[in-house]
Amino acid sequence: MRRLASLVVLLVSCLACGALHAGSRSATMTLSCLSLRVPPSTASQLGFDYRLEFSTADDDSINDEMYRSGGTDEVGSYAILHYPGSEALGPLVAALSLKTPMGGDLDVDGITDFLQVNRAVSNLTTTGTLEVDDGMDVSRGTVSATWNRPAGSASGTVQLKVSLPDFSIRDLVFTHAFEIFQYVGVLTYDVAGTNITATMDLPRVGGGDGFKGPFPMGRIDAATLTWGPAAWQGPGQLRYEALGTWGVEGIETTVNYVGKDFYMGLVVLADGDPSTPFADEYDFFDVVIRDANDTNGNGLPDLSDVPGPVADRPWIRVGMVGGRVRATVSGTSGARYVVERALDVTGGAWTTVAEAVAGQGGGVEVDLGPAAGDAAWFRARIP
Repeated sequence: MRRLASLVVLLVSCLACGALHAGSRSATMTLSCLSLRVPPSTASQLGFDYRLEFSTADDDSINDEMYRSGGTDEVGSYAILHYPGSEALGPLVAALSLKTPMGGDLDVDGITDFLQVNRAVSNLTTTGTLEVDDGMDVSRGTVSATWNRPAGSASGTVQLKVSLPDFSIRDLVFTHAFEIFQYVGVLTYDVAGTNITATMDLPRVGGGDGFKGPFPMGRIDAATLTWGPAAWQGPGQLRYEALGTWGVEGIETTVNYVGKDFYMGLVVLADGDPSTPFADEYDFFDVVIRDANDTNGNGLPDLSDVPGPVADRPWIRVGMVGGRVRATVSGTSGARYVVERALDVTGGAWTTVAEAVAGQGGGVEVDLGPAAGDAAWFRARIP
């Protein structure tokens, strides 16, 4: 019989369900390299050929790197300009400082907009400076850059217009390809005390190999996580060494809680491109972790929260007191439980009617409101 008088005790079930508090959780993790790859380009002017290439290496090799050198909208490198006669005299080597577009974070996701693959860069122009120091004189020049990259692609083009008046070079135009490096995937973690055992799988956005490997962390407090050195498999199926929080002298690279489900930090690799002879390149990454897990419902993600008790499967007893429905849930002291209601236990929808934390002894009483005319089933579960 579906309809009962409101003063008759409701039909009750004593169901227990739900997963345990302990166990692996998943969060979203993003790594964004702070360097660009800009391969060489050639240009012709007045019948003469020129070649422009970039390097941050100090071993005379060319690694095509421009690295973040100031704020979120400036990169630096050494620009090596080969000109007619440089075979004998040597190329011009100029310290480059160049602004990049979209240095902000309009979508407030922790990643500089220019370094996001899903953000297009459309015909945006920036400026920069060149400085040639031969040990005796310093010559200065200018460069303007026009950037283009379609949304969804990690590769684009940048047109550089170079002027070095002391060397009779004016408005020499090079068109370079450029590449950004962003990796987005899953961080799977377990918390035990202040230790966080985690692994990551981060495919490269826009194609190519990603990073896989451990990302061990430790909790200093609810707002600060350290991370330990680890070996990763990365692009080119090569081995990459992550240095950890105290791996770089003078720099402490923690992962910090910002708010809601959001963490930010800095990751440094020993060598961001092991395929080249030079080590110190493509090695700084912004890291963002988004963790929607909040087992105890206190507003702090599980990643940096103090672990609560491991909840036992709950039992529920429901009755009426003074015309109101009351549920008694028995479980684990300090654990959070959800009480749900359904009109049909064989296929009806379960609706949350209350949430409560078990007190000392593992029990908690919950007022479910005045009795209704329908028979109902109740169950308690672990969220």
